[in-house]
Formats: sequence, C-alpha cells, structure tokens
Amino acid sequence: MNKQATKVVVIGGGSGISVILRGLKQYTEHISAIVTVADDGGSSGVIREDLGMLPPGDIRNCIVALSEAEPLMARLMQHRFKSGQFAGHSLGNMIIAGLTDMQGSFDEALANIHDIFAVTGRVLPVSLDDIVLYAKLEDGNVVRGESNIPNVVKWNKTAIDKVFIDPADAKAYPESVTAILDADLVLIGPGSLYTSIMPSLLMPEIKTALCQTAAKVVVSMNLMTQPGETDAMTVGDHLDVLIDRIGADTIDYLLVNNQTVSSAAAERYAKKGAHLLKFSAPERSRISALGIKIVEGDFLEEYAGYVRHDAAKFSQQVLNLVDTVRYIPHAKY
Repeated sequence: MNKQATKVVVIGGGSGISVILRGLKQYTEHISAIVTVADDGGSSGVIREDLGMLPPGDIRNCIVALSEAEPLMARLMQHRFKSGQFAGHSLGNMIIAGLTDMQGSFDEALANIHDIFAVTGRVLPVSLDDIVLYAKLEDGNVVRGESNIPNVVKWNKTAIDKVFIDPADAKAYPESVTAILDADLVLIGPGSLYTSIMPSLLMPEIKTALCQTAAKVVVSMNLMTQPGETDAMTVGDHLDVLIDRIGADTIDYLLVNNQTVSSAAAERYAKKGAHLLKFSAPERSRISALGIKIVEGDFLEEYAGYVRHDAAKFSQQVLNLVDTVRYIPHAKY
C-alpha cells in the first residue's frame, strides 16, 4: 500500500491528537480527524452558549495541526486575547464563529476553513447536534458538562463510574461515519479518556461503524494519568472502558509507551497528581488473551517541560501496522 494512499481516521479531541496529526501528515495526505463536540469550557463554551453553535476549540486545534499555511496563519488561529472584552477568547474560535454565522452552517464554515488554511486531510465534527456530556460518579453524584467533570471528581475525591450523552440518540455527522467505513486504519486516541474520546464513541452510529469497518482499529494509550479523570487507572483500566463500549473484537492493536520520563518531569507532573501509566504483566496476558495485539515502544518525548508523544516515531509505528514497507518521512517534522 502506498504511503500517500493510506486512509487514516483519528478519533479524539483536545491537545492529545493535535500532536499526532502533525506527525501523520508527514506520511499520508488522507487523514480524517473526527473531533468531539461536547466541549463547554473556556472560549468554546462561551461561544457555544452565546451563539448556539458547536464548540470550535478542539476543531481549531486540529485545523492548525493539519494546516500547510504560513506559520503566521497558525499563530493567528491560536492567538488568545489577554485583556478587554475578548479576554480569554481565541481568535481562531472567533473566525470559525464568524464563518458559521456568515455561511449559515457549521459544516459550510469548516469547508471554507479547510481552503483558507490549506488543510491536509479533513477535520470533521463527530456530530452537528448540541450534545451535553454527563458523568455518573462512584459516589452516586451526576455531573453535567465536560468542563465540570474533572473539577467535581477532584473536589469529591471520587472516581468516574461512567459517562453518557444527552441526547442519547444524537446523530453522527454522515461524513464521519463514511470516513470510518472507508479507512485503512482507525486510531482511537490519544486524549482524555472520558471527556475527549468516549463522547464520540457514545454516538450509536460511530460505534456501529467501528464494528463494521474493515480498517485496522488501533487504540493509542495515553502517556500519563489525568487528574480528575483517570487517577490511579492503569493501561488495562483505560482499555476496559473502551471495551465496555465497542467490544474487544473491534480492537486490533493496542499501542503502549514503555519509555520512562526524567526524574524532573516525573516530579513536576506528580505535583499535579499525574503519573506514567502502569502496565503490569497480568494485564498484558489478559489483553493478549482477548486477541488484541500489544505494540510497545518508545513513543515519548519531553518538550519545553511537557511530556508528549513523539509524533514521528509514533506515526511511523501506526502506519506500519497497515503496511509492511517502513514509512520514510517525505518532509522533516
């Protein structure tokens, strides 16, 4: 399979998949990023409430990640006002909001944004419906709103039992469903398990498409635990949440980082309550017995004080799962 012809779908949201998209676009031009629309915090939340439109933040980040436009254009999209009436707002969010108002629909605005910023591939909302994310906590409380969930979990010193969406029968964006069915590989994650990944998987049509696609379905495990969301959870715990939704038979591969972080980074993250994900031998045996192939490797890099996926190494490994010919970068990442 020619590397330029490999059709890859990435499901997630937040900053996690943005790094991966920057790597993948060096190896294939056929990328579809399917992004959650449950965000209700920050600039996106204000725009969503005031204008009654889908939250633009996660979509903006993916647009920037896949853009081939001049660096100044990317900086323009990510610029955030520091004072005045627009303090806290991202200029990119406002551009998307303006185009939505001008064109009369969010999907028409996205089509324009793709052209303006010379996007490699496509950035697709998982749905055009107004979706609200809820979490049922282990202490019995139910929390409304994606941005509220981690805060309440930390405040109540409890854990998330499950998440669900309203409306439960929200309709998936047809192009997102088609992208999954036509893909060679579907990558789930990385990203916040309950607030970025699960909202998309909770869409009935997305679940069905994942079960029906002939594509290789790959779960990318996060590097660190996330305070207020996946505290103390292991690799196996993360995977169990996904299996409960889409079934073990749907998942072909599990990608897990096996590289440690520096002591300075470990200490810095520990102060915030985050730690490297643990992966025990019994978990490896149990997951392998389910028929899921485990691929471990050094997928981690430390950059500017942050721990993130090494986009180049990770992307090569992902694409090698659908092609026996090793991928060679056609552009420097």
